[in-house]
Amino acid sequence: MNLVEDAYRFILLNRWIIEQAPLQTYVSALLFAPANSIIRQLFVKEEPSWVLTKPVVEQNWSRCLQIFEGHSDSVRSVAFSPDGSRIASGSDDETVRIWDTKSGTEIWKLEDHGEVYSAIFSPDGNWVASGSYGTIRIWDTKSGKEVQKLEGHSRRVQSVAFSPDGSRIASGSDDETVRIWDINSGKELQRWSTKLGNEPQKEDDNLSVRSVIFLPDGSQVASIASRLYGNAVYILWSIMTGKEVRRFNIPAGFFQSALLSPDGGRVAATSDSRAIHIYNTKSGKEVQRLSIRTNRIGSVAFSLDGSQVASGLDDNIICVWDTKSGKEVRKLEGHSDQVRSVAYSPNGSQIASGSDDYTVRIWDTTLGRGVQKLEGHSRSVRSVVFSPNGSQIASGSNDYTVRIWDTKSGREVQKLEGHSDWVQSVVFSPNGSQIASGSFDNTVRIWDTKSGREVQKLEGHSDWVRSVAFSPNGSQIASGSNDHTVRIWDTKSGQEVAAVNMGSTPTRLRFEDLGDSGLRLRTSAGDIEVEDGGSSGQLTSNLQTPSSRTGPKWDISGDSSWVMWRDRGSLWLPPDFRPISSDVSRDGSAITIGCTTGRVVVLRMSMDVLFV
Repeated sequence: MNLVEDAYRFILLNRWIIEQAPLQTYVSALLFAPANSIIRQLFVKEEPSWVLTKPVVEQNWSRCLQIFEGHSDSVRSVAFSPDGSRIASGSDDETVRIWDTKSGTEIWKLEDHGEVYSAIFSPDGNWVASGSYGTIRIWDTKSGKEVQKLEGHSRRVQSVAFSPDGSRIASGSDDETVRIWDINSGKELQRWSTKLGNEPQKEDDNLSVRSVIFLPDGSQVASIASRLYGNAVYILWSIMTGKEVRRFNIPAGFFQSALLSPDGGRVAATSDSRAIHIYNTKSGKEVQRLSIRTNRIGSVAFSLDGSQVASGLDDNIICVWDTKSGKEVRKLEGHSDQVRSVAYSPNGSQIASGSDDYTVRIWDTTLGRGVQKLEGHSRSVRSVVFSPNGSQIASGSNDYTVRIWDTKSGREVQKLEGHSDWVQSVVFSPNGSQIASGSFDNTVRIWDTKSGREVQKLEGHSDWVRSVAFSPNGSQIASGSNDHTVRIWDTKSGQEVAAVNMGSTPTRLRFEDLGDSGLRLRTSAGDIEVEDGGSSGQLTSNLQTPSSRTGPKWDISGDSSWVMWRDRGSLWLPPDFRPISSDVSRDGSAITIGCTTGRVVVLRMSMDVLFV
């Protein structure tokens, strides 16, 4: 690769952030460029000196040319225009966006929509069809205006497709129907049900339609439908007769997604078996299986001294990383299913891990081997934590229980029952006498560790509780929920002291003692200044503005796109380096990021930086 080509890749991949914050050219763009990039090597002296442990990156440019940024929520669907000059994307942010593939600029932002589950161009590229809850909308790609609204589905429209001549649209929905529409009149022409016969079905047996296409001659429509917990089904329909032509099951394990080839001759389906299964639609037989070699991070955690990071992966392995070098130093193998949670003991000599194999394991960090296998849970273990003195471990599980274990003997000490749904988070009080647990039953519960008795049931959240934390003196508990709030509770009375809307789900909570200034609750969605016995209810800015924090700290912004210094955006994180799980060292100098790609990134920064 020559200099011009390398510079082109450098600018193309970083175009968005260079336009938004030009100085990030010398910070984020350089640090995350491949090691062999000519531009990076030429400007290596310009890399920020305050980043002491730099991210480990690829040696050469990947196949990714551009990243389009603009959506504010998950992107459900993308499609190229027939000539390849544009891309349409549909998102949970209730917009469809059309992008120029060469420049990466946004051409249109199509609004007045619900969450968008599917988007596709017409054969001539003049229209885009999008599916949302109950409706399909058709947009003019030149003017950006809505030209037709098709109504009739009673649930989410997961897939839309144009006929070869562009006169009709096929749609597939969670309401178990495939429908054909006339574009000009907006009328429904045909409707097919994925059900077999008229027998009533359980909700889990519903065959939601995930994918539809017209066959090349326009005479037939192929569809993929799937059950909530089970296999997918291929169904072929004749437009002329209105009847089902063919149906067969796709036995790919726990179904995740499927796609029909343009000619309708093959189906590609993904499942929990870490493979893409390809089927011939005429014979219904699997003709190829492609292994997927990616890992998903379940949990990351720092040791208390910040020298190591542990990460739990969905390939059943725990990896240990050195925070100075940013390199992996050890693999811990023994679990037989995905690792959901990891935690260090107070002295850093042990790691506890909870897994989908229903077990908790204790590992020696020096020897790199397992020392205890704790069995008793009957479903996945979602959360593990050591007691302050390291003598016990608490674990929360999908079996609705919290269990306390003795770390030396491996014996189960207490089984805490009361939750009516999955237990997502557990934490010991500072003196180890109590445990707080947060659950998908929307409650937080406080337990006495000696008697196993439930002391308090804290109710107020309207959605799943994701995280819990005790204050330093144990008098308060903070809880973060999918309802986007952090709530602070008095542990003795069980009364709610404060509720703060964070704007997003707070998945990580930690109290900081500010001395005479009170407490600060640091969360993954922002910070809260907490007074004695209450909260000011004021969020410190988690954007690129200065903060009045009393001590220097590095953290991750609420939208996960920036590494922050005193609430100022200092290092922009490209999408592939953004966290699904993260942790910050106790001294605030290091951050570990578990990425959607399976990558673990360790960043250690100087605590003595020049900018303020």
